Amino acid sequence: MEGVFIRTSNSNYRAGVAWLLNDQFGIAASYIDSVLSIDFDRFMDHLTDDLMAFVEPVYVDKVYRDSYYTYYASKLASMPKNCIRISFFEDEEHQITEGNMDYAQFDYLKEKYRGFVVLRPTMSSIIGRNAISPEIVKDHSFKICKTAIRSTAGGFKFETQAFPAAAQDTETMTCAETTVWAMMEYFGNRYAEYTPLLPSNIVNILKQTTIERQLPSNGLTEDNLSFIAKSCGFGSQLYHRDYFPDFYNILSCYIESGIPVMVALSNNQYISDQKAAGLKDDQLDDFIGHAVMCIGHETVTEGHIDNTASENLTELTILDYDNIEKRFVFIDDNFPPYMMDSLTQPTGRYSQLPANGLPWDHCLIDHFVAPLYRKVYLEPKVAKGYLKELIRSPFMNQLHKQDITMRVFLCSTRSYREYINLSSMSDEMKRTVARLTMPKFIWVAELSDRSLLKQGIAKGIILLDATECKTEYHNALLVSMCEGKVLFREHGSLKRGLISMSQFNMYNNLK
Repeated sequence: MEGVFIRTSNSNYRAGVAWLLNDQFGIAASYIDSVLSIDFDRFMDHLTDDLMAFVEPVYVDKVYRDSYYTYYASKLASMPKNCIRISFFEDEEHQITEGNMDYAQFDYLKEKYRGFVVLRPTMSSIIGRNAISPEIVKDHSFKICKTAIRSTAGGFKFETQAFPAAAQDTETMTCAETTVWAMMEYFGNRYAEYTPLLPSNIVNILKQTTIERQLPSNGLTEDNLSFIAKSCGFGSQLYHRDYFPDFYNILSCYIESGIPVMVALSNNQYISDQKAAGLKDDQLDDFIGHAVMCIGHETVTEGHIDNTASENLTELTILDYDNIEKRFVFIDDNFPPYMMDSLTQPTGRYSQLPANGLPWDHCLIDHFVAPLYRKVYLEPKVAKGYLKELIRSPFMNQLHKQDITMRVFLCSTRSYREYINLSSMSDEMKRTVARLTMPKFIWVAELSDRSLLKQGIAKGIILLDATECKTEYHNALLVSMCEGKVLFREHGSLKRGLISMSQFNMYNNLK
């Protein structure tokens, strides 16, 4: 069967999808409405209303087909092995007509392509692999990690900038496997060093570490998530809320660095508090464990900055950008992509589900796994501690008595050099950085004040060596340039000088 265009605002769109579920997947007509209402309707409500959908009834999806041959084909009950794919195009001009694809419109279609969703024959959740451009999400006032996701529609190649997502099928992929898959799909599409994973790859990685059968899946632990990341070439770091006083600040710093993190949620703390108080509520006492990706945050406004207090240090005050209270963007396999909640109340979105909302209200972030480049050794907490000591030291007395802002992030040297060449930094600043010998990754601290921060402008930078874990003797310092003064390390001691400077637009890891 050939694919066809149909406008999502057309009343026949949902009816057509329902007919395909019956015709292609054999789902009984009496069940179709409930199957669609589980997640398809919520998925479509999350997108803008007037899109053109190109529906392809017979599609071989690499992720589902892997699950099919690994697991579903071994069942007595017959399961379809093909999927349905729906590709989305933004068509405000109404130049695309319903029906067959007009190949003469390819240039226009390529410009308007906004991603796809795969529908698979798993009744627990038919939403499979998807990559949706934030441009067609109703509320897209956020900045996220995204990469080029390539696909086809009607035999033509298309590409969109998105973060990959999927719902769990509850048997071969629970929330944890889906989270690992999404992470590796992102990194595998973005960097040549990494390779996307299929469900069977996850099973094989953990084969030697488990003492029970792996399918059907009972989920994974946070240790499993970290182990998989490490096995895939990352220098993974596992953080626990109870062991890191700056837990949320560290998580925010990684997100600001453009590094998506795997987050483990649970209501463990609430249950423990109940038991300690001698209380019990059957409705709220059920354990919840869940895994999601955190990939970005909402756009920071002037109000966010005004409402954030500065930290009082000796000689000056500092507003840490990661202390700004804002909503973060999550990829949660129980919801459409790009849901926003705060780090302290990370499951607020579950209030949309009347049957499930109450128990989820008490979930907190227990752990997160940061998939770092394996030769990044300097921790964000250590880097920030050193930066604050340096800024308030006599070496940078030009900043004393000021209320400054500090935005810290990890960045590849290659990307940062390219940014500097195109930035509004002074020529002398550019030459100073160009002369530096730097590792593959660096920590960057952009210094500013509240007024300039609201405009996205910095007035100084400090660069640190991300491969140096010790900071006692300024080992990690590469250079500091702020308010006409330059500071660098030479032959084991700090040297100061004067430099011609200019204000410059801040670097953006998130788009």
